[in-house]
Amino acid sequence: MKQIPLLHRLFAAALLGVAALLTGCNTPGNYTYKEGLDYSQFKTYKIQPMSESLMTIYPVLQFQQAAIYDEINRLLKTKGFTSAEGDAAADFTVKLDYTQTHQPNPDIRLVADVDASGYVPLTIPVGHLYLDIVVKDHVVYRGWSPWGVNIENFNASSARQMVQWCLEKFPPPYTKPAAPEIVQLDDKP
Repeated sequence: MKQIPLLHRLFAAALLGVAALLTGCNTPGNYTYKEGLDYSQFKTYKIQPMSESLMTIYPVLQFQQAAIYDEINRLLKTKGFTSAEGDAAADFTVKLDYTQTHQPNPDIRLVADVDASGYVPLTIPVGHLYLDIVVKDHVVYRGWSPWGVNIENFNASSARQMVQWCLEKFPPPYTKPAAPEIVQLDDKP
């Protein structure tokens, strides 16, 4: 019987730990926003279509574009926002971006056998969705999927989930900025 080196066992255990974390957690999406902005003042929105160059680089978006836009519309309407019709001005614009990285494959075999017929790659292409809320050419809110989706499994359901992660905390809470403190200065030197 062939002994598996300690380094290979540690690497396999780390991969299994990452896979368990990714499949067993219901982590909310990540976001950042501009503080001191009263988002309740916004009523209407427009979705800026994804660029042709973005869809050329990531063809998977062409197939799920409708699901992404439909989910944005559904979520924003449930939050009380209305889509601006035609050429009407909107209070904010929704812009999307998508990136792809390579991450360790959670299906990697514990024993790497180069002669095996069922070879599994060490990494898989994973996509991440970014959603920006833009007001007067300034990004005031950005949401992104907390982890990526395997490109081979990217479907309408996973596209909707990514949008939900991005918009989960929109609109963010309004915190009135603190009033500046007035300090009395002495006239004496």
